[in-house]
Amino acid sequence: MEAEYRRFMEDMTQKGIEVEWNQQRFNDLSVNQETGVPDGKSIFEAKGSLQGEGEGMYKDLRLKLTQMLGLILKLLISRLENLSLWTIKV
Repeated sequence: MEAEYRRFMEDMTQKGIEVEWNQQRFNDLSVNQETGVPDGKSIFEAKGSLQGEGEGMYKDLRLKLTQMLGLILKLLISRLENLSLWTIKV
């Protein structure tokens, strides 16, 4: 996990994204809620979530990652549905 965290932080620095979290927070958010251990998918989700926080999309993530991803998915679906309706009407 230390190498994943280091690469992630380097990536954020290269993108010019300022972040205020430590490795423990990264580790905590990287845990798969179903298995209790980090895996490729949960690490990917944690990176995306923390990057979004660093970009100001939201602050101080506290929801379980699965809950947050569910909310994001609902938002995206709703926007896609609205886009489709708008496209059809034009």
